[in-house]
Amino acid sequence: MNRRRSLLHSITAIPDNYLKINAYAQSCENMFTDVSVPEEFTIDTTSLLGFCSFNKLFYTTNSYIQTPVTLNIIGGTSKIKDFSLWLCRRSGIETINGELDFSNCTQLDRPFIYCSALKNISVKPGSIHTDFDISSTSVLTSESIESIIGGLADGESHTLKLNTNQNITQIQSDAVSAKGWTLSGGAVQ
Repeated sequence: MNRRRSLLHSITAIPDNYLKINAYAQSCENMFTDVSVPEEFTIDTTSLLGFCSFNKLFYTTNSYIQTPVTLNIIGGTSKIKDFSLWLCRRSGIETINGELDFSNCTQLDRPFIYCSALKNISVKPGSIHTDFDISSTSVLTSESIESIIGGLADGESHTLKLNTNQNITQIQSDAVSAKGWTLSGGAVQ
């Protein structure tokens, strides 16, 4: 994996649009840092046997780097333990296909920071057990908001942070509170 990571850091674009995570991979940290990614990209975790980190997997320090518009997840994310800064500054991403399961995630530090175009996301019910910040986007669909709220684990005292311009309903706001969570941001309609 270190050889592949070194190879990826020496190129400026990914030659294809598919990443299959090795069965024994422990970290994909910084794998695609400052690397242009095709508009549609697929991550396949079906072979993954142990836990793996996606910390800064698609992190970029440059706004001119090509960003995927659609990210497909095959095989789920239940074995990903770290999503910190996962898609940092990938401002063009609009859709993440595949249910995100944060059940075993211990690090969830701003995985969607500067993802201002993100509209579509699906979260496994009850899988979020730590503060969840998705405040960089204000264009999430109502279905995505519902999925995120459904993803909040019941009875935990954490914070769901939304963009102050993100429209949500009073019912959605009440659902966050009913789970024991604090809502930060969100424009209640």
